[in-house]
Amino acid sequence: GATTESPRRALEAVLAYLQSVDADAAARHKAIIDPLLGADADWEGPAATLQAEIMARLMAPPNAQAPAAAPDPATLFGISPRAQNLRLAVENLDAELRLRQPELAAHSTRRAFNDAMHDVAVARNLLELHAALAQRAPLGTLVSMRDQMAADHLTYITERENGGKVVVHLHNAHLRRTRTKLPWYEFLPTGAHLDQIYGPRFAVIGGALGASPENFVEAPEAGSLEARLLARGADCFLPTWRGQKLPEGALAALPVRSRATRPYITYEPLTPQWVADLDVIAFFRTVTHTRGMPAWPG
Repeated sequence: GATTESPRRALEAVLAYLQSVDADAAARHKAIIDPLLGADADWEGPAATLQAEIMARLMAPPNAQAPAAAPDPATLFGISPRAQNLRLAVENLDAELRLRQPELAAHSTRRAFNDAMHDVAVARNLLELHAALAQRAPLGTLVSMRDQMAADHLTYITERENGGKVVVHLHNAHLRRTRTKLPWYEFLPTGAHLDQIYGPRFAVIGGALGASPENFVEAPEAGSLEARLLARGADCFLPTWRGQKLPEGALAALPVRSRATRPYITYEPLTPQWVADLDVIAFFRTVTHTRGMPAWPG
């Protein structure tokens, strides 16, 4: 995204819940939290600047050596005394809710209490992400944090479904079961967290592509897995059994196709590890430029 949002919405939801069951406690926490929160622009402005800086580095030519600039003090808001004090205030709010869980849930509902606890977790995660941005953490760390937050959110959604099934649409790289390595960074994806939590209840359908000139994805090299799928002459929905039903070494012997000819195109070629991470491959012979997406840079 263009920025990382303020923790305001999450904290206002928690305080509204607490107000409904204990107005005095809500007023006490609100008196501490509100001055520390301040305006959303205090959080989102520095975060937007830092994320623009990150994107500029990503889009730079591979061998470009930009001079290291001293950090702008305005971008350090995420580790300012005010931000650190808000993190402490959120921890104190979380501690009180946990301590009083039996009575708070009894005076509301279990679902309302669980929702409030989730909102506290969202606020804490946002504060941690703002702090990491301000410290200019490596991009792999920032993306790992975001994916862990997504896993928390999906776990919360699944629990609310009371055993129902949840379908999630993300880039393949964020749903795989093992550490993901991209040209710019590597990170621990959401799927690795969900696989640990749900085991066989977690299934991944990975998208794969033959060629897409509009997206700078050229025809796959002969012998690669995409080339073999393309030779079938039809789009297909192919169970992989996570590669376990293939002869040993069969996947490793296949060449891996080249990436897109532009560095910012995020199509991930199928590798042996990819097949082991997927339960099904949804293969398309070709696709156009995604509807609604802006034109590629350059």
